[in-house]
Amino acid sequence: MIFKTKDITIEQVNEVMYEAAAKLPALVQVAEDPIVSSDVINNRHAVVFDKLATLKSQGKMVKTLVWYHTALAQACRILDVIREYHLLQEKTVKGGAQ
Repeated sequence: MIFKTKDITIEQVNEVMYEAAAKLPALVQVAEDPIVSSDVINNRHAVVFDKLATLKSQGKMVKTLVWYHTALAQACRILDVIREYHLLQEKTVKGGAQ
């Protein structure tokens, strides 16, 4: 979704995040209810986008808020990278290259 900066709305910003959550459900979550930091404990998503916290100034500035459980989210992303390297290695070995 591409739009002129001055014409952007809160709804458009939130819609982009919904699209990201649909494309990357293991990484992005959209919170529709009010949340606090304790609500994301043990949440494995890279980000939990706080839809209710999106703000827009009268000018061009948009402010968003995302939450994440630092240690758990980082550990999950490291595991994602390890899995991807493993898959890449399997493809390389099966393809004949070593």
